[in-house]
Amino acid sequence: MVMVGVYVDDILIAGNNRSLINEVKGYIEYHFKIKDLGPVKTMLGINISHNVLDGLLTIDQSTMIKQIVEEIQPYNDALISSPLG
Repeated sequence: MVMVGVYVDDILIAGNNRSLINEVKGYIEYHFKIKDLGPVKTMLGINISHNVLDGLLTIDQSTMIKQIVEEIQPYNDALISSPLG
């Protein structure tokens, strides 16, 4: 099985068959200019880590959550109390 995720100009190719992944990558490379950045670490604000020992993937959005909190912080600092609560 091979999955291809595309978002604008980012492509993520994943699967359980290395030769099939290379075949899909070669097909895309034949038709488009691409750059292989190696194993995925982050995509669309999602952190992805791969444990080589057990083969498990871990995904989290902690970076995106921190960014959102930092963006809304000025609004929290600007809050004032009022008689209406």
